[in-house]
Amino acid sequence: MEDVAEKKKNFKAAADKIKADKKSAELGIKKVDKSVASVAKKAVSDKKNASPTKKPKAAASGSDKEAGGLRAAGKQAAEKAGAKKKGGKAKDATPAAQAPAEAAPPDPAALEAERVRKIEEEEAERVAAREKEWQLRQEQRQEIEQEIIAEERRVREKERKKKEKAAAEKKKQATFLEAAFDGELEAVQKQVKAWVDECFGAELIGAKIDCMDAHKHTPLSEAACGGQVEIVRLLLRHGGDANTQNEQGRTPLWRAAFMDKRDVVALLLEQGGDPRIASDSNEVPEMVAPTAEMKELLREASGTPEAVAALEAKIAARAEALSEQWIPPPPDPSDAPIGEAGYCLQLGIQRLADALDSIGRDSDRYSLIVDLGEKASLFLKYRDVNLALAYRPADVEPETLRKLILGALRFGKPFVLDMLSLETDEHSLSALLDPVMPGLLKLLLSKEILKEEHYSKLIHESDGDEYNLLAWKEKCLEYFHFVVLTKAPHPCEWCTENFFIIKVA
Repeated sequence: MEDVAEKKKNFKAAADKIKADKKSAELGIKKVDKSVASVAKKAVSDKKNASPTKKPKAAASGSDKEAGGLRAAGKQAAEKAGAKKKGGKAKDATPAAQAPAEAAPPDPAALEAERVRKIEEEEAERVAAREKEWQLRQEQRQEIEQEIIAEERRVREKERKKKEKAAAEKKKQATFLEAAFDGELEAVQKQVKAWVDECFGAELIGAKIDCMDAHKHTPLSEAACGGQVEIVRLLLRHGGDANTQNEQGRTPLWRAAFMDKRDVVALLLEQGGDPRIASDSNEVPEMVAPTAEMKELLREASGTPEAVAALEAKIAARAEALSEQWIPPPPDPSDAPIGEAGYCLQLGIQRLADALDSIGRDSDRYSLIVDLGEKASLFLKYRDVNLALAYRPADVEPETLRKLILGALRFGKPFVLDMLSLETDEHSLSALLDPVMPGLLKLLLSKEILKEEHYSKLIHESDGDEYNLLAWKEKCLEYFHFVVLTKAPHPCEWCTENFFIIKVA
């Protein structure tokens, strides 16, 4: 019987164990530690002992106690596991709870306002940059304008002084010529002395006293013609040339012989006057002498070999005596023709546009550009100008030039005539421009072309309504500029007198 009871007890224990294991599996407890079971047992027993109101129950059988302990331990472990699991979830959930809420989608109106603000800022920056550049350009423009105006005034002042000086000298010479012819010895002596002082005391000043009038008469020729022996002697002593010829080829000796001034003829023959020099009409002095006595005097001077040899000796002696003649110094560089250094504006290509604008407004002349670096031609081709190439036949046909000039006048822009290396003088420019309209070059240079009475003659019926005189604006005409472009480094004198010369390096 004891064996059967023992078996029942073991069987019951096994069944309780299976139950406990099953419960543990349901609660997620894989293995129950013995220490846990003992703790559970102790907790249950303490609880029973701590309850005063409840009467102690009869002691349970060992299997019941063991099963109960296992159940309590399993429950406690399950609670621990659940708490751990819950704590893990709470732990994992904490960052999500603490993370900021998802940003709301941006407002399209705000985005558009920000974009507009940025565009406005960028545009403001560009405007400020353009304003700064414009201001800088204005300053440069004012600088070049002032430079051009100052240069133009300086040129004009030099021209004025030069002309005044030349006019004063011409007046002296004219007075001197008249005094020599009229025999005013004192006036002649006074002027000769002034010239000697001017030439640093030199006595032989033929370069001064051989001045000529419009007909190439020298004071010596005038005095010889007037029969003024003392004045002829004075002029010869100071280096006067006895064999100069006037515009008709007549020498002082020829004129004195023609006027039958015997004393003057004898003096001139003694000082190397050559009776063999004929006039333009092939007449020698002997042929025009009015008296036989005068003819004989001239014949004796060159009629025989001995006389010719003596004459040649006198001429050679005279030439030797005049070898110490005073020589004028070379011209002052500042007195060089307009267009040379000191009289023209020399600048870089980057300043050409401002220079042309200023010259067009402030000068009474149009521009001639000396293209030294071959940059001005390319520069002008890409600007708003009406350009004609003189070396291209199609460009210089009268009808083509008419349209180019008319368009430049009507719309206020430069008309540029590129001569390249061709001759740039009055004849060459007239040959190109005057077939368009007679006298066109003169009208351009004088700026008379800006008057309606002249530019209206360039308009043809086929030109259209835009060239109707009612459509013309005076302001546009102010911007018209006639420009001649050349590669010749030294423009001719005619150019320097009629154009404002600009040398572009």
